[in-house]
Amino acid sequence: MRLEESIFINNVLKKYYTQHKHLKYIINLGSGNIEQLKKTKPWVSKNVFDLFKKQKAKILHVDAENFPGVNIVQDLSQSNALSFCDNLKGSKLFILANVLEHIPKRAHAEFLKKIYSKMKAKD
Repeated sequence: MRLEESIFINNVLKKYYTQHKHLKYIINLGSGNIEQLKKTKPWVSKNVFDLFKKQKAKILHVDAENFPGVNIVQDLSQSNALSFCDNLKGSKLFILANVLEHIPKRAHAEFLKKIYSKMKAKD
């Protein structure tokens, strides 16, 4: 994620956050290597995730690879890719930064439907 993208996301999240301070989980799909990201692109943590750390929301980093910092190893192209969400009680915010480019275009709509199905009215 470029610096400019993280600033844009920060502005969107600030607006969302003021209306949804009850978030329990931030689910970062396709997170990649979080430890490497913190070293090479520290603005991602600062502009995207730090807002929620103050709120004490649980940030879950999900990736197909068992990279450092990944909480849940899950191939998002699998039919049960989001089944881990079934055990999460409380409101959720899904972050998909540079994820859809790794999913075939023909599967985008179905993947987004899966995400919507895991969300509740106030997510």
